Order: sequence, then C-alpha cells, then structure tokens
Amino acid sequence: MNKKARFAVAFSTILAVMFGIGVTIAFLVASSRPVINTFTIGDIQLTLTETTGESYNLVPGTTVDKDPQLIVKAGSDACWLFFVIDASSDLGNYVTYAPAAGWKPVPGIKNAYYRQVEKSNEDVAFSLLQGDVIHVKDTVTEEQLSAIKTAPALAFTGYAVQKVELATVEEAWQALFSGEAIDR
Repeated sequence: MNKKARFAVAFSTILAVMFGIGVTIAFLVASSRPVINTFTIGDIQLTLTETTGESYNLVPGTTVDKDPQLIVKAGSDACWLFFVIDASSDLGNYVTYAPAAGWKPVPGIKNAYYRQVEKSNEDVAFSLLQGDVIHVKDTVTEEQLSAIKTAPALAFTGYAVQKVELATVEEAWQALFSGEAIDR
C-alpha cells in the first residue's frame, strides 16, 4: 500500500470512530422541558382596634368599657398571635383587668399573652380584655385620685409570626424578638 492509501485508510478509520462516538453521545444526551416553580411570600395582616375611646374617668367601684381587639385579616397565614400589656406602674393601685378567654401567658414574660390562629378566609377578631372592661377598685379614695400627678396609662401592642416550623410559643416569641431583650 502506498502512502496515500494508508493515509486514506487511517483517516477513514479515525473519521468512522469519531462518527461512532458522536452518534453514541447523541443517543446518551437528552433534555427535558423546564419545571417552573412559583413562590409566594407568606403574609400576616394584623390590626389593633378599640371603639371605646382613649380617655377614661376613674370612678371608684365602677366598670369601664374598654374593648381592644386584635384582628387577623382574611387570607393571613396560620400564626402565633401575641399581645403585650404595657401598664403604668401605678395603674394596679386603681383598676383590675384580666386577659380575655383563650389567651395564655407567655412563659417567663410579664404581661405577654398568646394564642394560635389558623389560616382563615375571613377576618378573625380576638378581644384582649375579659368582658371588654376594666374595673375601678371600690377601695380607691378621692384623696388617691386627687394625688395623681401623671395619669395612669394602659397600652396594648399586638404581634404575629407565621406558625410554620415554630413548634413552641418560646420559639415563636424568640422569632419575633431575636436580637432584642425579651424580658419584658
């Protein structure tokens, strides 16, 4: 065989091997249509309302209407719902009140209460005070009331955090206040 023939055979052999490898790879490679995932962001809409006003007269032995409510808005995710009462230090000298039924104290946190709320397609309202009232002690005297220099105050703040992966109230509270002191 002459040199040209050998070259032609070698070149043909190399070409055939490359063709065979190319066809084999072509048969082994495939692709699929993409799967598109759409992620939405969880949401909790929360409002705090009160219809009975902001100023109250302290009259010994009376009951005062006070109706703060936390409203978890329709479509909100299942959540841990909290409220914190911030009362001036002297308020307990004049009035008594209690959280409404269904609220439990947050372990180790003074004046903080919680409940679990499931997802709902409707607004869900929760009263914060038992009977939607506070009671002015009948032992309060005119002298005590006259001696008040700064009006006692009672404030409520609501919080919510998604329930997903938060198994305990402590975990939920920590998720709300991570990085902050939670000893309220």
